[in-house]
Amino acid sequence: MRFDHCDAFALAIPKNASESIHAALAYTWPNGRQYRVHDHRILKDILFNGNDFTRTHYCIAIVREPVERFVSAWWYLQWNTGILERQEWNPEENRPGTHQYLNDLEATLTLLEQKVKYNADEMSVDDYWRQFYDLDYVFHPQWTYCATADGIIPDYLHFYNIKGIVEAWPELTKKFTYGEWSPKPFPKENFTPPELKKTVEETLTTEQIQRVMVIYEKDYRLFSKYF
Repeated sequence: MRFDHCDAFALAIPKNASESIHAALAYTWPNGRQYRVHDHRILKDILFNGNDFTRTHYCIAIVREPVERFVSAWWYLQWNTGILERQEWNPEENRPGTHQYLNDLEATLTLLEQKVKYNADEMSVDDYWRQFYDLDYVFHPQWTYCATADGIIPDYLHFYNIKGIVEAWPELTKKFTYGEWSPKPFPKENFTPPELKKTVEETLTTEQIQRVMVIYEKDYRLFSKYF
């Protein structure tokens, strides 16, 4: 998400408070219309399209402990695809990129394990996304959103933990450049419906938690100091 009115750029990693970032930084015109640029594009594609903003914008990314993010993604898709209401998967009402595996947590984990059986360090971002092409984007590893085409996490990205972003927000926004506009307080409440606010313990067994940690091993390796 690029905000030219304050020289800020935020990678919108799914399930990592991207809606809250947008709400806090979005510009509202005098007529009440909001300047909206919220999307989940990966850094590699943004740079490929010629968006050279890294020297002019303060670039941030919010990261999240992978098991907690997986649980949030799982329940989000249960709600978003209507499974919570129907208790079954309906392909005719399905959103693009989701599949019948969403009807079964164990099947979802097994499919994810099959996708990451290759060495992530030997794969480009494009290769990794091809591996995950039939999975909803909310399950894609966080590092794939933050890496350049050669898989490098650039130094100009500043990372923040989702749990600490509310407290960090006042100091963080001082790094942005703006005139009469000023950033809004970071929303303390997320946009998740109450029925989706399930804990890790309510969702996964101890064995399943360990499996999720293996699936997102590279996220732990790259970002654990921020968790």
